[in-house]
Amino acid sequence: MPDFSTYRTRDRADLWDDIALLSRDLSGPGLGPAGAFRPSPLQWLTPGTQVPLRHLCAASTKLGIPLAEVAVRLRGLGIDVPDIADTVRAAMVKLPRLPQEQNPA
Repeated sequence: MPDFSTYRTRDRADLWDDIALLSRDLSGPGLGPAGAFRPSPLQWLTPGTQVPLRHLCAASTKLGIPLAEVAVRLRGLGIDVPDIADTVRAAMVKLPRLPQEQNPA
């Protein structure tokens, strides 16, 4: 887990967004019974874990920041994020395609 104590006061607004970015469901830290913070290791992205494109897209939508900024911020938090363009290209290849029409000669 990154050391959030290094955030400067003016960065505090981004701190909660960064915490949300690290949570797999983008909700940030969960509270257990009586409001006690109960982190679960399964809740967080960790270094060395592949970050799925759906997480990047959902984070971009939820936080209202560009996809590229999501990647930069996660990389700044120590998460290995693959190249966005390559990831999107790889996803596009998997989409079904309509058969191309034959051009009559």
